[in-house]
Amino acid sequence: MSFLRVALAACSLLSIAASSSGCSCADSHSATDASSPPRADASLDAPAPELDAPALDAPGLDAFTSLPDAQRPDADGVCTSYRLRDMRIEEITSLEAIDVHASRSFRVGARYTQTDTCHSRAMTNVEIDPATHTVNLTVRDWVQEGVGCGELAREDQRAITLHLESGDWTIRDASEGGTASLAITIGPGIRAVCRPDGGDCLQDCDCLERDVCLSAVGKGGPFTACAAPCEEDLDCDGAARCTSFDDGFDRVCTPSAACGTASDCLEGFECEAGACTPTFTLGSSTRTECDCDADCEAGLSCVTGATGSRCEARCATGGRWCTGAHFCGEARQDVAGLAPTDAVCVSAGE
Repeated sequence: MSFLRVALAACSLLSIAASSSGCSCADSHSATDASSPPRADASLDAPAPELDAPALDAPGLDAFTSLPDAQRPDADGVCTSYRLRDMRIEEITSLEAIDVHASRSFRVGARYTQTDTCHSRAMTNVEIDPATHTVNLTVRDWVQEGVGCGELAREDQRAITLHLESGDWTIRDASEGGTASLAITIGPGIRAVCRPDGGDCLQDCDCLERDVCLSAVGKGGPFTACAAPCEEDLDCDGAARCTSFDDGFDRVCTPSAACGTASDCLEGFECEAGACTPTFTLGSSTRTECDCDADCEAGLSCVTGATGSRCEARCATGGRWCTGAHFCGEARQDVAGLAPTDAVCVSAGE
């Protein structure tokens, strides 16, 4: 199982615009830990580095996209922009096939409904309170404004990776009026020598790099193995895709060329060595005030929040949607003080 690495594949919708994705805050923990801030000494206005980020067209997913291509204003003057919205979780379930203990990570699923075609995924907010043994989840969508929305309600399930101390925990929907919750018991951590060979595992320290020890069900029954969890291709390192297997892991990164040409990538990305790589830059010169998506560099969107509207790279997950000294995060983490809302690429340092 050492070849498995996690990421969720995205599908295409015709009417919504390209999404970016984000990571968690100091008190808001990322599901995958894929969004650690880049080096703070990088130039904010430097050209985008050559990230080996795969495209969002991995096979094996049902037909709806969380990250569709951006619609810019047309000749008729359509002005599109985006706003972040909290979504009500309908059910929270464990995605594990084996009892969970404190020495390894596990995943839960948060099922909700996207009410129309103007909705696309935004970075999930996860806040862990060790004092009360509570995990507060807020599932969020980007909602495209300025266009007519097709009445196509579709169900989605966000996969959230957690690592908790032993004890009885409650994982709950933290959106306003949310009632969904899951009670889960985390067993004591095991005391075993770490064997970091990246294959079968008992604990996270048996895995290499950013892989963790997850469980799944194969032809021979439940098993544990090292894997990199993901929700989108851009959650994976290098030319890898987020893939699901009928007889194994759901949403893990697997080695595979993510693109052949630039047409396989989102707007603002190009195909390099089988991976979709950002071509936009992030900094004070591009994160400017805006009225419409057309005011922004390709790959950026006009995002509206509490402090106004600004061109930003939107984050759909905790993956690699940012360039330079930027990472997917919350507005309060933005050193530059520009972010009008959460779940965008914020500055790690000037």
